[in-house]
Amino acid sequence: MTCKAPPDRVWRAITDGDATVRYYYGTRVASDWGLGSAIRYTYPDGSLAADGQVLEIEPGRSVTMAFHPRWSPEIEAEGPVRMTWAVEAGEGGTTKVTVTGDAGDNLTIHVVNP
Repeated sequence: MTCKAPPDRVWRAITDGDATVRYYYGTRVASDWGLGSAIRYTYPDGSLAADGQVLEIEPGRSVTMAFHPRWSPEIEAEGPVRMTWAVEAGEGGTTKVTVTGDAGDNLTIHVVNP
């Protein structure tokens, strides 16, 4: 997808809880975004929407995470997926955002500071 915003603004929309609450179904993300760090997405009432772990990160460019949706019992039962958000500058102040996911059998996450 292409966004009419510069890459740094799009990156904040992905990684900053004050921004995700506006763009990501009302959820607020919390993480220090270090390799192996925990990620939590919470609803306004504080309940957990999803969680996971940072698997790879190039700040400002891409983040790959183990992402475990928790918004319904059926989805939660499917377990985590490997999700990558990639951000790259486009023309005219736009940003290309690519989101990929894989629920491969080899995905393993480790709980870090639950």
